[in-house]
Amino acid sequence: MGAATSQMDFDSMDLYAILDVSEDATEEEIKRAYRKKALEHHPDKNQDNIELATKRFSRVLEAYETLSNDMKRFDYNLTREFRSKSKASAMNTPSQGSPFTPPGSWNEEIHETVRPRMSWTEWLYGLAFSPPTEYTRYRFRPAVYAATNQDCGPGITLRMIYEFVQSLRALDFSKDDHSEESTFKIINNFFLCLAHDEKLWHYSDSHAVRDYPTFGCGHFVWTQDDWDPSDGGGMPHEVHRFYEFWSTFKTLKNFEWVEPYACSQFASPREHRLCRKANKPYQEKARKEYNEIIQKIVKTLQSQDPRYLIHLALRQQRTEQASAQHAGKNKKKQKKKNKTAR
Repeated sequence: MGAATSQMDFDSMDLYAILDVSEDATEEEIKRAYRKKALEHHPDKNQDNIELATKRFSRVLEAYETLSNDMKRFDYNLTREFRSKSKASAMNTPSQGSPFTPPGSWNEEIHETVRPRMSWTEWLYGLAFSPPTEYTRYRFRPAVYAATNQDCGPGITLRMIYEFVQSLRALDFSKDDHSEESTFKIINNFFLCLAHDEKLWHYSDSHAVRDYPTFGCGHFVWTQDDWDPSDGGGMPHEVHRFYEFWSTFKTLKNFEWVEPYACSQFASPREHRLCRKANKPYQEKARKEYNEIIQKIVKTLQSQDPRYLIHLALRQQRTEQASAQHAGKNKKKQKKKNKTAR
């Protein structure tokens, strides 16, 4: 029984945890970790339970093949946050009250009057159905999205974000023809729609509407230091502003539509007030998760963004050139000093 439970835990473990590496582990660190774990769980080394060892070895191999491949790792990083959030939400969702509790009755602890927001059929259908990639991307074209979302409300939901992330599989950053199918265009459209939602809430709260940095195209540079004037054209936009803003994104949405407790069933002001108070922690939790998901997507995008990778390469090149020049100057100074000493 213990072995079975242990295997169940191993099957559900995060791939980074299986190899015992950090999220930002290098290719070499992943390779070393794989060799160690493969040796530990290889069936030949576990003759007392070959079947269990074979299953674990397969998971170790799966972890290595996923994390050592840039595209597979990119996809895994984007979706793993949703998997962990789904588990946490399932564990923390309020349990339904007793079927014997009279409708409309109130309990000070409120945990006795929960009403499910959807039926089991609707829930299962929602899990099974996922819109086509083409529809998901079309839905996030700014003009299309703005036309159907003109008032404050849920707007882009976690479910919609998850569907968008799923549509990002196998995107090619090398394509930047400014068409609607371009990777840069697809991602830029999504963040323009997020910004549209936030601007609606800015207006409703009488806040000054701020500018939301865009993802841009392949011609953007990370910083002006990366720009080569010989390329021609005007000075390009800086993409680091986009990452600085969205990596610390905080939504203005209040998530008042998150109602594990249905307040409409209570007539008295007191009961209604207590119900809204009980819903508040869940709304705050939903808001926090929404922010974290966006920040996680941005972090993962940055790790694969060619403009950022080019910046790192150029920065390394500039550092090496500066070191070489500094060493050359020191050498000349030392040579001059030696001549003076003679």
